[in-house]
Amino acid sequence: MRMKTLQIFAIAVLAVAATGQQKPVANRSAGDPLTGLRSENWSERAEVFERLRSDPNVLSDPKVQESLLNLLDRENHLMESTLHDSQGEVGVSDKYGEGFGEYVDELGDAVESFGNWNDPRQVCIFVHEAYNPDSRFAAKIASHANVSAPCLIKMYGSDVGLIRAEASAVLVQALGKSKSQIDLPTTQEVERVVRKALRDPDDSVRSYTVRALGKFGEEDMIPALQQVADADPSPEVQGHSIRKSATNAIVSIQRRHKLPPP
Repeated sequence: MRMKTLQIFAIAVLAVAATGQQKPVANRSAGDPLTGLRSENWSERAEVFERLRSDPNVLSDPKVQESLLNLLDRENHLMESTLHDSQGEVGVSDKYGEGFGEYVDELGDAVESFGNWNDPRQVCIFVHEAYNPDSRFAAKIASHANVSAPCLIKMYGSDVGLIRAEASAVLVQALGKSKSQIDLPTTQEVERVVRKALRDPDDSVRSYTVRALGKFGEEDMIPALQQVADADPSPEVQGHSIRKSATNAIVSIQRRHKLPPP
């Protein structure tokens, strides 16, 4: 199960709200079991999804797979719009309840089980899921940089700091692991985005990017990291700061590439 980005997901047991106005899914979706996936009620969508994924034969149906892929795309947009509307202050778990995060996490796992990582549209949907940049899933996205990098670049254009942070950190990992997959113009654009992320007005973006560079960065990023170490505006909190993290990232890159200290 994937780890989730702070403020977007909270691990919880799926709880379908019983409002007294809801009817059994079979009545709502009579004639087409996929109808409920298009419901305006997320708990109904979740209930139909649970029924579908419980049967491996149903889950292998191409029509069901396409419907679940579209459903994941819809839920991703819902999560991003919720953050956008609240300027990053309110996540979907705050707005819809903790069960929503569990449902979307399980939906993502199900779609990944049959997803085509060579299909740009599908990979772009995966890129927009919520995940910890240090997770296995983020590493998988980075390993498919030839199709994921353009989506991550576009994702960095979000006006939500947490989304930019997620995108920049995975772009750093993509450069470190799969640079050979990416054509030169895309590589140059990724590098431009990473350098821009180090100057991002949001502390979380700079912090995520610095930490990723410490793990995956190349030596050509040392000058940009040194600027962060010298002049990042965020304060030191309990002995920690982005400036100190940048200094540590430089040391990590030097050790990884066996470079002499300056």
